Amino acid sequence: MSNHLTLSDQQKENVEYIIKRMGELDIGNPFTQAGILAVISKESSFKPKSEHDYAGTSNSRIRKIFGHRVSGLSDSQLTTIKNNPVQFFDRIYGGRYGNAANEGYKYRGRGLNQLTFKANYEKINPFTTKDIVADPDSLNDLPTATEAVIGFFKRAFGRSGGKLSLYHMTTIDDATNTTDAVGAAFHANTGWGKSKTEIEKDRTGGYAKALGRVDQFYEMTKVATSPGKEASHETTTTTPNATPEIIASGAVTAAVLNIRTGPGTNFSTAGSIEKGEHVNVYQESGRWLKISVTEEQWVHGNYVDETDHETSVIATGEITARVLNIRIGPGTNFDKAGTLEKGNTVSVFKKEGRWLKISATEEKWVHGNYVDE
Repeated sequence: MSNHLTLSDQQKENVEYIIKRMGELDIGNPFTQAGILAVISKESSFKPKSEHDYAGTSNSRIRKIFGHRVSGLSDSQLTTIKNNPVQFFDRIYGGRYGNAANEGYKYRGRGLNQLTFKANYEKINPFTTKDIVADPDSLNDLPTATEAVIGFFKRAFGRSGGKLSLYHMTTIDDATNTTDAVGAAFHANTGWGKSKTEIEKDRTGGYAKALGRVDQFYEMTKVATSPGKEASHETTTTTPNATPEIIASGAVTAAVLNIRTGPGTNFSTAGSIEKGEHVNVYQESGRWLKISVTEEQWVHGNYVDETDHETSVIATGEITARVLNIRIGPGTNFDKAGTLEKGNTVSVFKKEGRWLKISATEEKWVHGNYVDE
């Protein structure tokens, strides 16, 4: 049976967002990115969510998953408790890894890779804009879930105790193939205390599922990072007497950016353009930009820094994050220029992707996911 995952449009958009954020937060190796995505795919299918209840799961399956944590319960007792999620998770997770006896449900699995236990929420909290310890359900919002899962893997890869060498790696960006990358990501997610043999014999079937999908995700992660064929045509050619409207323009920010024959990674490549090259935009489809008048040539807008400027307020909004960083450019790679607190209102003068320029005269930018327009 194939482990290939058919992605909906929303899942594809979420994957593209996660890839972009990994690049912004210093996980740039496309093999490593693919390995992490393969693990996320079997944990949440790229839809941040809370751990499902077990009311519809057979008692035998629950015993196989949770072992001694339910071994003291009779079948009738287990049936009763599994139909009450609070009681069930307090029984399974309560009193462990930082949880009080009654906090198993509160700190059950959430997000993109099902982060579980209060101690782990506390460890990952420094990587997130929102306070996931005080507000665990914020892990089910894609921006916070993405920050958390990236923080989790960065932290885990840095604490392998030498076991990364089992996958021919010394750091998170050392992967040279998809097999090693998914193995390392799966091992990091499961815990370095297990042996490589235990990981590969994973009884849940998750390792086989992730391994079967990793090449599928590498086809997506390599788009903006792997060299392609040189573009053999100008991206701004026009037909005689044509007067097309240029709706935006900008410079390519990826090292090498693939041109596609349509607005999506499912379309074939039609060459590539390099960092710094200028493109004009004639049409938009979601996050994709058409950069030719006469041909179907599309690039992903996350990797084009548009240079058009807005001269007036185009929107207003309220800050929803506990504390939101202001940056001097549209990305986390730009330096901080202060902070805003929850409830502050801002005017928006320009948008680049999900970033908002909140000053008419200064380079002050905030992430739009934390602004309620």
